[in-house]
Amino acid sequence: MAEIGGTDPGDAVGNGIQFDRYAVAGTLHFGGTLAVVAWNGFAPLAGQQFDLFDWGRSQGAFDVLDFAQAPPGGRPDVGHVAPVHRRQPGRGGRA
Repeated sequence: MAEIGGTDPGDAVGNGIQFDRYAVAGTLHFGGTLAVVAWNGFAPLAGQQFDLFDWGRSQGAFDVLDFAQAPPGGRPDVGHVAPVHRRQPGRGGRA
């Protein structure tokens, strides 16, 4: 799950974080479902980006991207969501 409640990635020690970030120095294994969830009443503007994942190496892909509880504001661009099979439940086909 990735929670998005604002645009501030926070500082180096974690103060002010408004969205989840996952950093792995080694290999980050992607798989299963990535659910994106809104909190704090946040509604992103078109074109805003959130760096959710940083890794040394990656393996695998998400099977499903679940935006059912994502912040409102239209269809997300998942072109840069790690290695991913770009399916969205209920939308039929690839995003």
